[in-house]
Amino acid sequence: MKKSDRRFFLKSSGLLLGGLLISRLGVSQPLSRTARFKLKLDLRNVNFFFTGNLNFKQHLDVAVAPLLQNMSGVYLDAGNFTEQSKTKTMHRVAQMNAFGYQAAALGKHEMAIGEDNLLRLAKSCDFTLVNSLTTWRNPELSNWIKPFQLVEIADKNVAVLATAPMCPSNQEVVILTSLAKQLKKEQQCDLAICLVPNGLKKKELLELVRESGGIDVFFCVATDAPKDAIYILRNKDKKEATLIYGGKEAIELGHYAANMKTAGYVLPNRIACCPPKNPIHWS
Repeated sequence: MKKSDRRFFLKSSGLLLGGLLISRLGVSQPLSRTARFKLKLDLRNVNFFFTGNLNFKQHLDVAVAPLLQNMSGVYLDAGNFTEQSKTKTMHRVAQMNAFGYQAAALGKHEMAIGEDNLLRLAKSCDFTLVNSLTTWRNPELSNWIKPFQLVEIADKNVAVLATAPMCPSNQEVVILTSLAKQLKKEQQCDLAICLVPNGLKKKELLELVRESGGIDVFFCVATDAPKDAIYILRNKDKKEATLIYGGKEAIELGHYAANMKTAGYVLPNRIACCPPKNPIHWS
């Protein structure tokens, strides 16, 4: 694995507890491939940047990079970054590797390529592919596609979870909630983020936030809503959770800047959506 200015990827850091945790939840097989990202960022202003549906955009460096000049942070993707062309997919993965992404969810395009191709894709990524709800037929996939990713920022831990590209069932919301809460308790996570691939309607997304617990930030790149929006809602535990989502035209970038020196709920310094310069209707 390569070093970059944003993070140092550790292939094996002994996250045995995380593997046992997921096994108990019945979400996945125990993890034999574990990883952490360590970043050196200013805890008073930690930037989280969210992308998604990159396969509909021209190039990552054209669509997103100009928005992030001189900005360091945690880079996460909500899925749909693969193309029908293997060459184009490998080019985008190389861009995401170079850009310093820490994790990506699996959108419907990634889920549709089959488990053998998905395994090859996972092995080509320097970032972690995350899906918190799917059980794989191929046991090797459980070592490469993980139910959560931990990102260490100084002495703080951030948990990254992800749904599948469809509305989760009530039981799956319970699994997400249990996972987030146990990561906060057993891994001392200060912030839990859930990536939601394109596929949910606005109403379903709002219900997911309100019926869940333990998750602080939700990001979905596109919905059936007329335009993008940002909400701070109360979840099932009556605690605040931030929701950033795009509308039918999706968004180029979601941004959540937090002061992680504070204890408890991470109050955002800034929340923003960047709409596309040239609107496109996503399929």
